[in-house]
Amino acid sequence: MTDSDLRQRNLAFLKDRAADIHALLTAPQIKATPPTVPDGPPVVTSRICIEPPRPDGRHPYLTRFVESVIQAARESDLPVFPMPTFTLSPALAVVGNATPDGLSQIMRQTGCVYLIVVIPDPAEFLSSCDAIDWPAIDAALGQRGGKVMFKVAKQPETVAAVINLSVSGTAPFVLDGMSIVTFDKPDLTRAVAEIMTRHAYRALTTLGTFYDGCLMLKNSEINLRHRPALIYRNRPAASPPDLPAWVVGSGPSLDSDMAFIRANQGKALIISCGSALSALLAGGVTPDVHVELENINIAPTLEPAREYDLSGIPLFVPASVDPIVLDGFGPIIFSFRQNLPNQPLYGVPDTALPLAGEPTVANMGLAFAREQGFPQVCLFGIDMGARDPSRDHAAGTWHQDPTSTYAGVDHPHRVPANFGGDCFTTSGLLQALHALDVAVRADARNRDYVNCSDGAAITGARAVHASELELSAPKQPKGQTVKGIVDSFDDWASDGMPTTWPGPEMMATIRPLLAEIRADLSSVGDFGRKDYLAAVATRLRFVEGHIETAPPGPQSAARMLVRGAVGSLLLFLEYYLNRMITPANLNTLGAAARAAFIRELENLERDCEDWIGGAQIGAIPEFEDIRTPDDAKFFDPPAIPRNGPCPCGSGKRFKQCHGRTA
Repeated sequence: MTDSDLRQRNLAFLKDRAADIHALLTAPQIKATPPTVPDGPPVVTSRICIEPPRPDGRHPYLTRFVESVIQAARESDLPVFPMPTFTLSPALAVVGNATPDGLSQIMRQTGCVYLIVVIPDPAEFLSSCDAIDWPAIDAALGQRGGKVMFKVAKQPETVAAVINLSVSGTAPFVLDGMSIVTFDKPDLTRAVAEIMTRHAYRALTTLGTFYDGCLMLKNSEINLRHRPALIYRNRPAASPPDLPAWVVGSGPSLDSDMAFIRANQGKALIISCGSALSALLAGGVTPDVHVELENINIAPTLEPAREYDLSGIPLFVPASVDPIVLDGFGPIIFSFRQNLPNQPLYGVPDTALPLAGEPTVANMGLAFAREQGFPQVCLFGIDMGARDPSRDHAAGTWHQDPTSTYAGVDHPHRVPANFGGDCFTTSGLLQALHALDVAVRADARNRDYVNCSDGAAITGARAVHASELELSAPKQPKGQTVKGIVDSFDDWASDGMPTTWPGPEMMATIRPLLAEIRADLSSVGDFGRKDYLAAVATRLRFVEGHIETAPPGPQSAARMLVRGAVGSLLLFLEYYLNRMITPANLNTLGAAARAAFIRELENLERDCEDWIGGAQIGAIPEFEDIRTPDDAKFFDPPAIPRNGPCPCGSGKRFKQCHGRTA
């Protein structure tokens, strides 16, 4: 086969597999440019390591599973390495170009099932199509149940984002131990690996929990059947509003800006987020739109606001919100959260999903301001932490009430502050901050983002003190702007919902699905081969809700409901298998863990029957009834002797080698 023939073969493959890449490579302005790729192994190889499993109470299956795996390791004296061992890696990301021999070698070493090819330079990749047979590579991966994926990106944050999206939309449980390599882009790849390692803790939160999924389904069923409401649309209906949007959170810096907001509230549309509502009302400011997000009972945080008349304030919430939140507000605007089963269950269009509206109510408020077309978005009290961790909320909130049950939380992470210095934050808020960074940076060309909060810096948002804002009176009263936005949303058509709860239809999908997964695990002979991961990923269809719209109906909802629990179990199974120091140990632990895994799948199925499987949705237990007991302990598995040789083969003692980072 000539170089020209191979290029045409590759282009035909890409036209079918990745039409956007094909269109880019065949554009007239793209001319093949031979890359300079050294022979031999990759010049950078990084492994992604998630944090050790410490599941919380919303993961009862995972809690019991982790305890069982650790106990099995202790009983069989199977030492656990502090990081993934060997070269095995079910997911492999190659950043930049490779030689055919180099790519073939790294694929053999890792035994990868999924290959993600990141293309920083399309002209160089086009040239590589004369040498690398991509259809043959895909066919080889296909024999393991996997595939090759192609993504175009050249900035570190963007490369990290496309790799994360590819993994989360395919098989999120392969993140731990994932290899990121390059043959010719070392600086870029090091930056990408650092970003992905920093945010690896998001793996479990991305998967979600079965308990939360059931609770959100129950809330949605109550809210959508019994409330007149509007349905959100994630794009403006008309011309952009002629005033800025102020997104207001309850961070402690809100106190210093409250007088400014009160004096100028007629010049901006004010969006209050969560407990900021009570702080604003106490400060003499009535927001124009209020946003809530949580499915759990947040009545205490709203209680101070109930002293005021809320009937004129539109409420923007997911349909999965706690029903008690809706009382007292003006028009209700329901949206739907990405990757949750209520969207396909009720056949809701994608336009009802706020994009980048997670994981906190601040992200949700920002999404509303962005998607309704405001030309400028200013942030107040969106601190994402605190300069002084001893005081992490604004005055007037439930959190600052000495009679409340709020207990402060640790702020172990230090990030750059908006006006210089440091801001201290939590793991959850760090995730939310990263999501804000991504959302603002991606949209920075379309509007002006201004951060007036004296908290964490947000990439892409200008740091401006409130007193320095340039303000002008809007051309029309802002009440008309609010009414125009609210009136642009359609009525929620509850008459289109199923007449009864479709629990039996969901169980007709869940029972055989879990049975098939149990069979997949039971057939594993060698846990070093990762075919079983691909088999389970195919059954669970992680692409639905992440990358593609899930087909409407109870079947899609059923898969989405259980896949978080199954995916979490697989993620932490792989965590411990990845840290076994010999193949024999790996298979010994895999056999023991399999029994615990299958047991928890059976527990999951029983809970499905009890909670959602009937003609009416069942009683979802209170969180206190399923949470991890306060005295629960996660014992450490056997450790490698510190004075023994390091299993990596360096010849050093463990304590002088990998034991330093243990």
